[in-house]
Amino acid sequence: MKAVKVKITTMTNPNKDPKSLFTQKFLEFQLMGLKQYHLYLEQQLKLSETMNFADAYRKYNEKEIARNGKKIAEVEEKLKGY
Repeated sequence: MKAVKVKITTMTNPNKDPKSLFTQKFLEFQLMGLKQYHLYLEQQLKLSETMNFADAYRKYNEKEIARNGKKIAEVEEKLKGY
């Protein structure tokens, strides 16, 4: 049996190899998830401001928002290469 090579092409760049195409799609998916998580954290931060006992939770959310912002920046930087 002969091995058959299959070339996957996209409308944007038909010369991309499958590995870089899948990597790009994964990074786009990851970025979408991180942005949704960021929105959730902001919502929880606003909610924690109304609670009297939630000072520790508010601090946690602030740190998590900063950490998530760094992750978003990293993924966006990686996507610039594609």
